[in-house]
Amino acid sequence: MGTINPIMGINQSTANDSPFIADALFPKVRQRVLAVLFGAPDRSFYANEVIALAQSGTGAVQRELAGLSEAGLLTVSRQGNQKHYQANATAPVFAELRGLVLKTMGLADVLRWRRWRRR
Repeated sequence: MGTINPIMGINQSTANDSPFIADALFPKVRQRVLAVLFGAPDRSFYANEVIALAQSGTGAVQRELAGLSEAGLLTVSRQGNQKHYQANATAPVFAELRGLVLKTMGLADVLRWRRWRRR
């Protein structure tokens, strides 16, 4: 006979919990936009690329791009008629945010972007 320890629904954190962490921190569209931009921080993307890679609606992605730019997390440059967005490497939280994105949601999106780009 021993002590009975009931399972109360609290799980120990594991590597498989990463998507749940991302869900707790960011809405889905923001996760996807961050994964695209911070997964390849050395490259700029025009809005339609981000929309296609994030596999989300145009308006939702544009709102995220505007908010992240306004917060200083993205740089915006104009090339002709297009706005190009890129992760802002000079943002105070760049390294931490990039690490968080890669740990929780970014790797799959980075791989998807590379596959999409090869087409």
